[in-house]
Amino acid sequence: MPVCSNSSRNNWRRRSGARALTGLLGVLLLILLAGCEPAAPPPPLRLGTSPWLGSEPLFLARDLGRLDPREVTLVELVDVGQVVSALLDGAIDGAAVTLAEALRITARDPNYRIVLVADYCDGADVLVAQASVPNLAALRGARIGLEDTALSAHVLKRALQQAGLSLRDIHIRMLGPGEQASAFAQREIDALVTYDPTLARVRELGGRVLFDTSSIPAEISDVVIVRADLEQDWLARRTRALLDGWFAATAYLRDEPLDAAQRLAPRLQLDAATVTAALRKTVFPDRAANGRHLAATPPGYLAVAGQLKSTLVETRELDSSAALTPLFDRRLAAALYP
Repeated sequence: MPVCSNSSRNNWRRRSGARALTGLLGVLLLILLAGCEPAAPPPPLRLGTSPWLGSEPLFLARDLGRLDPREVTLVELVDVGQVVSALLDGAIDGAAVTLAEALRITARDPNYRIVLVADYCDGADVLVAQASVPNLAALRGARIGLEDTALSAHVLKRALQQAGLSLRDIHIRMLGPGEQASAFAQREIDALVTYDPTLARVRELGGRVLFDTSSIPAEISDVVIVRADLEQDWLARRTRALLDGWFAATAYLRDEPLDAAQRLAPRLQLDAATVTAALRKTVFPDRAANGRHLAATPPGYLAVAGQLKSTLVETRELDSSAALTPLFDRRLAAALYP
């Protein structure tokens, strides 16, 4: 058996100690290098949208380079139902929705706040019927298509009320935006609750408007909501970037309407003239108006939401116990609209 001398053992110990020290220094170096690596950039705000002319300033802002996708990512979904599901599942951080839908969402989850009153619809939502339907009263027993949203149901009920009818007097068929024009063309429905760009296509098929929301303007508006339980500094920075892009785009719509319509037309699959006509039915309140709506004491828009809630409760689209105040955070709004 081999015999190890004292000097051999000492040399081995020195070499082992050197290797251990080298290994320790290597670990420390890795830790230091890891600490020197740049931190991952904060994620963007994920904002859900569905096809609707009123949310197009978001895409115009992106097209103009005024909405950085590293700060705000637009998540394009098929319809409002998908937007609501994505919100409640936590797949997105906020969304452009109708005020009616915002009230329904908040009744299920109180962690959402309105940060923008995006638009008012002055006749943009309509009930359009086949040419053979002369008036609202003739809709008794009719097949009516609509999207499965609080707003569409509300518009339909208000239209029927004008003719002394109710939902019991008609047959409803739920149709997504991508199905509506085809169902109308095939005469699978007698009438349809819709809006542009579908409305423009249905009119080309001979549809005639029997009711529009110009008679109930205070009840129809769109808002942007965000989750309030996110990291506050990050949320404030991302929301300011969203608002800056939005107001830059609506100013461009006002100052350069022809070029804006030409930019939006391909996305909407409409010609620029049709887009321009549709935009005339949509009012985009500016930053100062939003400040009055959301940052005043009390918020001016709280009364509008209360009026709409009363109507939704009356038509059984919302429970009377649903609270309005969670949607309004005056401190957040005051920081966004100083």
